[in-house]
Amino acid sequence: MGKSMGEVYYRQTGAGNGVICIHGSLSSSRQWLMLMNQLSDRYEVFAPDLHGYGKSPIWPDHRKLTVDDEVNLLAPVFAAAKDNLNIIGHSWGGAVALKAALKYRKRLRSLVLFEPALWSLLTSAVPDSPATQEISQIRSVFLRDMENGNWRAAAENFLNYWAGPGTWQKLNEKQREETLVGMPAVQNNWLGSFNDPTQLARFTSIEAPVLLLTGSRSPHAARTLVEALASTLRKPKVVVIDDAGHMGPITHADQVNQIIESFLENANRGIHSCHGRECTARNGAGSLPA
Repeated sequence: MGKSMGEVYYRQTGAGNGVICIHGSLSSSRQWLMLMNQLSDRYEVFAPDLHGYGKSPIWPDHRKLTVDDEVNLLAPVFAAAKDNLNIIGHSWGGAVALKAALKYRKRLRSLVLFEPALWSLLTSAVPDSPATQEISQIRSVFLRDMENGNWRAAAENFLNYWAGPGTWQKLNEKQREETLVGMPAVQNNWLGSFNDPTQLARFTSIEAPVLLLTGSRSPHAARTLVEALASTLRKPKVVVIDDAGHMGPITHADQVNQIIESFLENANRGIHSCHGRECTARNGAGSLPA
């Protein structure tokens, strides 16, 4: 069932402890439909549309969008969910999930992040690292193309970096036009992901277990940020999805959803089976690098 509350549009189904699924850039709440159906017999599952995606409004131009603006947009969703919160986020949605976890940490049961795109954590913690230089360059080229009105170049480079080389070339013209419509929202996401003032050490205040997912073929910057979070969080569990990239929640949905479901079951029984920094996914669904 879909509904609007305040400015935010969100989907809602099921009953039980709350699960809030937050999509990435150039996506919408539809990204999580399969997972919502999978969890709805045990959880009340919410999937909102962030600013400029799906049925939620684009961010106005009076100032730059921040991650906290997205968290505030979702306030009605968090109010509707029960106190035992489970938050799931992918990419830009992972950045929003991280900040939401800080705000709602007293209600938090678990947190699931697939390569959260909170790049300010890299730029402040390891400003001279190859990973930081890589993501900063990708952002700079994107913003330059947008400012010059070359939205097609911005979209092509964005998709080919995050979804894999040749992704833009595989789209038909209708799909390309639909992608171009989302470019202003993507631009807002890039700006917000680099401008957040939160320091990495702040996330040590999250006491709930955190599942950190990453793809074995994902960009170096994304994998590096996952490693940084794993070294900072109190109760991390890292799973690498074999042969997946940054779009793993979509391209490897069955695998990713199985891992998420198992993690939620443990967290909502009060059991967190991973006591170390890295664990292997059950049933061979994921593996860890050597």
